[in-house]
Amino acid sequence: MEPKKLVEVMNILLVGATCGVSMAHVVPMLRPFLKYGKTLDKGDALPTYVGVYVPKRWFLHFYQLHVALSCMSFFLVWVVGEKGWNDLHVLTLFNLLQSSRRLYECNNVSKFSAHAKMHLTHYLVG
Repeated sequence: MEPKKLVEVMNILLVGATCGVSMAHVVPMLRPFLKYGKTLDKGDALPTYVGVYVPKRWFLHFYQLHVALSCMSFFLVWVVGEKGWNDLHVLTLFNLLQSSRRLYECNNVSKFSAHAKMHLTHYLVG
């Protein structure tokens, strides 16, 4: 896919995600999807369609996948891309560093309680 087309697709996805979160704030039926962590523990009676939760420690999988994909993209940029440093090299390096930092934090710094849960949609979106 050519870079210009890829940017268009990413912009469409970003606008779609922004619209989805905005709708969840406006439409009362969708507001429970925004509750997690401390806002979830208030004993609210949540509808059954919101009741799919996963342990928060599962979020580690997201960063493991992110590091793997970042390594692959970094490697591909260096092997297939232009020689020398350019913006793409710097961006993939920073993406790899950021994903590695977040994986380290999730693994070694953040200690999720055994009862901490997040909604399945939060887990899938990342």
